[in-house]
Amino acid sequence: MQAEIAGCHTLAASYDQTDWKRILSCYDELLVIDRSPVVALNRIVAVAEVERPAPGLEALQSLKREKSLDAYYHLFAVEAELLSRLGRPREAHKATLTALSLVESPPVRHYLEGRARHHLENCS
Repeated sequence: MQAEIAGCHTLAASYDQTDWKRILSCYDELLVIDRSPVVALNRIVAVAEVERPAPGLEALQSLKREKSLDAYYHLFAVEAELLSRLGRPREAHKATLTALSLVESPPVRHYLEGRARHHLENCS
């Protein structure tokens, strides 16, 4: 399943042409054999691409209640992206700051700092 997911990403001519429905289906199958919270988070990304950000955010809030990924910056980065797509820049900024507090990688920090600035610029 993981190889097929990677293949969907690799073979897509562009982000817009990614077969998100197939990726979601693969994550559904993968969750049957690997109930890890990271697999669940990756599935949420696919849900947001296939079904739009709101259902993805709803699933993410459910995952957050489990507390298993409280120290995993990806959880908060995904949350920030979904909130941003839903036009909620203040909340997206807060989630990005949480992700920043958890990340050590300089390139990822740089990216997240840019996203945080973007969210602030879009607050009215």
